[in-house]
Amino acid sequence: MDVKIVKVKNQYIIEDIDDAKYNIKCCVESNPENSYDTTYYFHDGDRWIKDFIDITKLSPEDRDEKDKFDEFITHLHDYIVHDHFWEDLAEIKVGESLKSEEYKVVIRNNTQ
Repeated sequence: MDVKIVKVKNQYIIEDIDDAKYNIKCCVESNPENSYDTTYYFHDGDRWIKDFIDITKLSPEDRDEKDKFDEFITHLHDYIVHDHFWEDLAEIKVGESLKSEEYKVVIRNNTQ
């Protein structure tokens, strides 16, 4: 007998704490019965891509805007690498958000 695994999919918008126009979309697809069975996607502006995307595709062309976007991405990167980003994401309920003053981001669970 085949057992069908039903994964839970949550979509998030991660925004700069000071300016929401600097943002990135993330999707987490997980198996509630096996935390190791999780897949991460980021939206590159056109489609969802597993694990990593080309950030330059989302970066503004204007030099000042690009610098601000790069700073936002650096804060997000630091959060992912040096803290409990993925665990924090999992705790955010649909329609709710989490604000990190330390990493200067706001994360909204935007699951439809």
